[in-house]
Amino acid sequence: MNLLSNFGGLGDCLFFGISAWFLSEEIQGLGKNVKRVCTLEAQLLFYGTILFATTLATQCAEGGSFSLGGLCHALFGAFFPLMSSHWWYTTSYAIFLLLCPFLNEGLRSLDKRAHSLLCFVLLLLYSLFPFSFLNGLIRFDMSYSVWLFVYQYVLITCLRWHYSEFLLNGRLGKRLLALGLALGIGTQVLFGFPLLIMGKSMLSHQLWLNTPACLPPMFLALGALTIASTKNPRTNLIINKAATGTLAVYLILTDTVASRLIGGAVGSLGLNGMAYMMFSLAVAMGVFVFCILFDLLRQRLMRPFCSMINRAAEWVIVLLHEIAMATYGKCLRLGRD
Repeated sequence: MNLLSNFGGLGDCLFFGISAWFLSEEIQGLGKNVKRVCTLEAQLLFYGTILFATTLATQCAEGGSFSLGGLCHALFGAFFPLMSSHWWYTTSYAIFLLLCPFLNEGLRSLDKRAHSLLCFVLLLLYSLFPFSFLNGLIRFDMSYSVWLFVYQYVLITCLRWHYSEFLLNGRLGKRLLALGLALGIGTQVLFGFPLLIMGKSMLSHQLWLNTPACLPPMFLALGALTIASTKNPRTNLIINKAATGTLAVYLILTDTVASRLIGGAVGSLGLNGMAYMMFSLAVAMGVFVFCILFDLLRQRLMRPFCSMINRAAEWVIVLLHEIAMATYGKCLRLGRD
């Protein structure tokens, strides 16, 4: 488990890396990304209300009660999921989508040398050193926020725009995978095991390179993306349909009520050793399939509301243009598309 935890940031790197891979090559407008944010907000509102109702039901069933402050906080998180940052990833991603057209313009203005130098400085600051060494002087750590996505996007766009020939090499992808594993396990062995033996296990978590800003998970994610992009294109309807529901797995499992119910159910069985590991794996697979199927149902239920969501996005775009006109005397140059 300690070895696996050294790759805790891999999911974040892969999830955002796939988005950045395509966004970096897309002709974007602010209006297009506003529509994406509105669609995301609708999905979050659906899950926020469902999970809030589940939390309320379980609290009542267990004889518990909400304080007025706790109830208001839960309601705000359910009905304003992006504004409340109920899920850090989705809120940060929504902010990134709104910044992305402007970020693209700025990065496109850099030549290959300047863009590469910017990447070098960012990697030097955030990817090589664990949190604890620099925090005593100044907050250099890359926290889980929109800045993590901006940081990764700068790196991915540099590779996609200026070093695309390297990304066409499938062997490079395998080497990146091997290097990511070697760095992750190597730092674990170098820092983790001696500290665990000495009884200072908490310190080892600060020394491992186990965040999405560090090299091991970034190398693994980039290696996987490179290998996938060099394979012959194949289409599988089942996989593509399941992929549309993967965000639901994150939304459901990172909510407190779901993790508490699942953890309590598994723990109540009193299993240990290999039996506990195998049962936990089976539960994880079952929960994953359930979340995917539930999101497919959500997509069908929300299909009649698509036109309403698009109209809401159009209103937001018009409002942004009116604000730009009132503030700067001209429309947003990036357009509505």
